[in-house]
Amino acid sequence: MLRILIIGRESTTWAKNLESAGADAFSIATANLPAQGIRELEKTPPDILVLLAQGTGANVRPLIAAIRLRPLGSLLPILLLAPPLATQMDVAAELGIEAYVSTDASPEEVLHVMARLLEVPESEFAAPASTVSHPLASQAAIPTKSGPAGAAGSGASQDDSEVEVL
Repeated sequence: MLRILIIGRESTTWAKNLESAGADAFSIATANLPAQGIRELEKTPPDILVLLAQGTGANVRPLIAAIRLRPLGSLLPILLLAPPLATQMDVAAELGIEAYVSTDASPEEVLHVMARLLEVPESEFAAPASTVSHPLASQAAIPTKSGPAGAAGSGASQDDSEVEVL
């Protein structure tokens, strides 16, 4: 079972939303505060880390830096969930985040991006991307770089018309 760690003030809400969207193949842990998230990361390392940003996203800079300094932190794909602002993409690219998803995105879209980052077949844990009907689906995922999971140029053959992580 894959493990997700969600760090941020609304982590419990996002965990419930992801579970209800079909994240059955995942074990989801949450941490409301950055220090709590670091302790959880070290205690039980996740397969993917989801950071929830507030406002401009500047609040995640120290947390990402602290995570990336740890040996395991440099290997984890990190997904940033943040308000739909251009500055979020800059923050994500600068800090080596594998993908950015707007907080306006549906839980299904977030699962789709996680599946792509982890190279896990979506059919194992969520509805196929073609069933996602969120109005921002075409703008939801903004890739920033090739992640450790090899998301860039993975040659995935599934329909990427809804959400794309390059």
